[in-house]
Amino acid sequence: MRTVRVIVKSMIDFWWDDCFTHAASISFFALMSLFPLLIIIISALFSIFGANDDVSRNIVPFLKIFFPHIDQSIINEIRRLSGVKGFSDAINAALFLWMAIQVFYSIEYAVNIAFKTKKPRTFIYTTVISVFMVFLSGILYLISIGITSLTKILKTAKIDLIGIPYIEISINFLFLHDTIINYLIPFLLVFLSLIWLYKFLPNKKVRINDAISGAFLTAILWETAKHLFTWYVGAVADYKSLYGSLTTIIVFLLWIYYSASILLFGAEVVFNLGSPSQAMLGKRNRRK
Repeated sequence: MRTVRVIVKSMIDFWWDDCFTHAASISFFALMSLFPLLIIIISALFSIFGANDDVSRNIVPFLKIFFPHIDQSIINEIRRLSGVKGFSDAINAALFLWMAIQVFYSIEYAVNIAFKTKKPRTFIYTTVISVFMVFLSGILYLISIGITSLTKILKTAKIDLIGIPYIEISINFLFLHDTIINYLIPFLLVFLSLIWLYKFLPNKKVRINDAISGAFLTAILWETAKHLFTWYVGAVADYKSLYGSLTTIIVFLLWIYYSASILLFGAEVVFNLGSPSQAMLGKRNRRK
């Protein structure tokens, strides 16, 4: 019963805290920061592995794990832009850092509104947290790439088991590989990131149990929304006839908006889990 009350109260708070507008702000800065980031990442990958078609084709499936409707045309355009070196790289890096900081400024501001925080942090402290979150996101991204690469290696690996000649595990590992790549890695990365975000981003004390519960619910909602969104865009909506060549960007912006809305709803849930009124309600229910 308490869980239902928390969910309902969170939905009401989500509306009154104007979280849809805050999600739109987050989406704008995220969209502005994404393309400089992709230029930097793809430029680095092409520098390491070479600017060939195989590398270009393999980038898209990985990016679709987190951005369901990104396609090859965007990668091709970014590949063209990434061929311009030197001064433009510095501009891209500076633009990405500035926009990424604005993304996390917007997230921090919206999350603190969801937590009804009365005293804002100082500008310097907020900037430090935002920069840290930028680098933390980069580290998580590199970890995900490493795990993805490892599972692909294991998928085609051969193992010698106690005198038995080399046994191919590609067939046995196929289901596990696809499960890890498509579900487990995104879920764990989102879940761990949300725990950190809900625990430390609000300018007030948050219990770790509340942060974990809210992060788990939000990660499930995000993973579910990702697959529903992919199905909806592919099977139901016909954005291409309306937006033409801008379809990919529009759909991508919608996905960021949905993700930001889910993030802020999770913040409302964490707040209501730890609010005094809900705590007292839980005690009364236990007494009954």
